[in-house]
Amino acid sequence: MRIPSLNAMLPEGRSLIIRTHEIYDKIEDIANFLCIPVESLDREMALTFPKVKNHNILQEVNYDFLNSRFNQHCSELMNQFFPNYTLGDFLEGNY
Repeated sequence: MRIPSLNAMLPEGRSLIIRTHEIYDKIEDIANFLCIPVESLDREMALTFPKVKNHNILQEVNYDFLNSRFNQHCSELMNQFFPNYTLGDFLEGNY
């Protein structure tokens, strides 16, 4: 099953793509997108659920297989929103 482009699914200007670890630093962008005062958001809540442990499960999967599935299902969205971020970056923990 192929996932359609996110841009094709949402009206223009109705999405805000932010990496999880960027939420704290992008709080103003989030408030502007939601049309709410930035003071109404608690920036500290972005730090509430930090990643506790990486079990490295995907590192156990054959890289060529994983990469082919990544390219098949994720590459269009990743290239669109995170053009310089690769599967290798993810597997190495470079978030």
